[in-house]
Amino acid sequence: MSFADQLSDLVLAGWQFWRAGDRLRFRAPRNAADPLLIETLRERKGEILALLAERPQLFAAAPLSDGQRALWFLWLLAPHSTAYNQSLPLHLPVGAAAHPPAPAVRRPSCRRS
Repeated sequence: MSFADQLSDLVLAGWQFWRAGDRLRFRAPRNAADPLLIETLRERKGEILALLAERPQLFAAAPLSDGQRALWFLWLLAPHSTAYNQSLPLHLPVGAAAHPPAPAVRRPSCRRS
């Protein structure tokens, strides 16, 4: 795994990197920055700054949403399965669409449009 891939993994884990003049700045999730990792980042500061200048898209990745993380987990369990996107036909009686069921929870009046 290259150092750029390791940085990309950190970004996906919630780390943020940016440049302030010739200084490297970063923000890490709570309790994620161990001393060994911080020392590695200090030693490779020049390489990180160069990557920030040359490949800024490497640091612009957004973390996965809960739904995306769930789909990724299902894919890890069975990569060739399409179970997560199977459709189920639903047969409604004639005229059912004209009278939809009442909502289970009513929105407050301030939220109605």
